[in-house]
Amino acid sequence: MRARAAAATGEQSGWLLAATTRQGDGTFLVSVTSDSHAGAFLAVPTKGLAATDPELLAWMNGGRADLVFGALGDLAGGAVANAEVSLYLVPASDANHAPPASANAFGTEDAEATTLAAVTVPDTDCDGAPDPWDPEPAGTAPPVLVGFPGSPVHVAVGAGVPFKISSPQDGVSFTWAASDPSVTVLTAAGGAVAMATPSLAGLFHLTATGTRAGASSIYAWDGASANVVRAGEAVTLTAFGKDAQQAALTYLWTATDASALSAKAGSAVVFSAMAPGDYVVTCVANDGSANSPPASVTLTVLSSTANRPPGAPSVSPLSAALPHDAGAAVSLQLAAHADDPDGDALTYDFAPDPATPPTFTLMKSGASATFTSSQDGVYVFYV
Repeated sequence: MRARAAAATGEQSGWLLAATTRQGDGTFLVSVTSDSHAGAFLAVPTKGLAATDPELLAWMNGGRADLVFGALGDLAGGAVANAEVSLYLVPASDANHAPPASANAFGTEDAEATTLAAVTVPDTDCDGAPDPWDPEPAGTAPPVLVGFPGSPVHVAVGAGVPFKISSPQDGVSFTWAASDPSVTVLTAAGGAVAMATPSLAGLFHLTATGTRAGASSIYAWDGASANVVRAGEAVTLTAFGKDAQQAALTYLWTATDASALSAKAGSAVVFSAMAPGDYVVTCVANDGSANSPPASVTLTVLSSTANRPPGAPSVSPLSAALPHDAGAAVSLQLAAHADDPDGDALTYDFAPDPATPPTFTLMKSGASATFTSSQDGVYVFYV
């Protein structure tokens, strides 16, 4: 689900997963998780429910939990929400994982609220678990998390991409994790910033967990690597599709050089080209009756000796407030770090924004710089 204030442009998103696993005696064991909690958060039945028990539907339709968005801004003009519902079957071991991107949605609904409605079931601690099913109705609510950039994120193999996590609440600590060990994650600014660098081509997931007073929330990104590769390197391309009638989909692939693809049909193909250049790969889905609009991706192939650019640098701190006595100088050290996919040595430059007042000095030394000023103001620098 995605929501935003009617008078704002930024939005927040979240998911809720109600899962049930059939047990040996034929009953169903229920669990409910969401991205606002690190684990289950409702007092679900500990015993299995019969298939005919109306309680099973009540738990599985998502109506016993709320999605809480705490950083939408001014709600005086109402809010706009977009929701999508998906139903899918997975192995029991995957039942409590986040919904996969390939889940086929069988229903969607758009809702626009011009006035805000009162909550019908109380949620004392505003954690998304209404009091009747909350193990700790007055417990600490998990922190609200806001992430940047939006998901999905595309990055070249060996290049780093910066991610940022924040919370409008005080006292939140952050930890990061990647779904694959081939993705290196370096953090800065007290965990508020992370640089993820994939060393292999493929799909990966990055999560930031925010913890406050023992309560945790999870923010997740989907990532794909290898839009830029060297000649001869292999890239696996995977197609995901949804069909309104739930028909099985087949996929057909074409490329500006057909010999660069391992196959012309299938949900996944391998791309590998020996000659440098830009290659456009196109995929079309078919439900047995009609073709989808084409989806295309451009892969840039470099020669085996070409120099690849370094990833965007991470900088610590990203921002700081520096109190000082009138007329007294105050200093701050800035540190930068970037990774190069070829392992080359890097140089760094720190440059002020054109609108930054000139009342400062900046002593540069390799990957760091020391800022000094005795004048109040907002100073912005680029690395």
